[in-house]
Amino acid sequence: MIPYLRSERLKLKRTFSTKLFFLVPIANVAFSLLMNPMYFVSNTINWWSILFLPLMLALWASLTHQKEQLASHYQG
Repeated sequence: MIPYLRSERLKLKRTFSTKLFFLVPIANVAFSLLMNPMYFVSNTINWWSILFLPLMLALWASLTHQKEQLASHYQG
């Protein structure tokens, strides 16, 4: 299993997908601070589970699909 994970990591090494995992949580924290600092923790949890996590997963899946389709049309 480890070789498969390493190959996927190499495939996505210099793409927006890797930056997505760092930018989205930072955006979530910044957005929660801007909305209302008094309810920072509850805003962070609510915005993450309702908006940011589903959007991040959908973007990551579509970017991975595009990368895989351009490379080999899923013929491994």
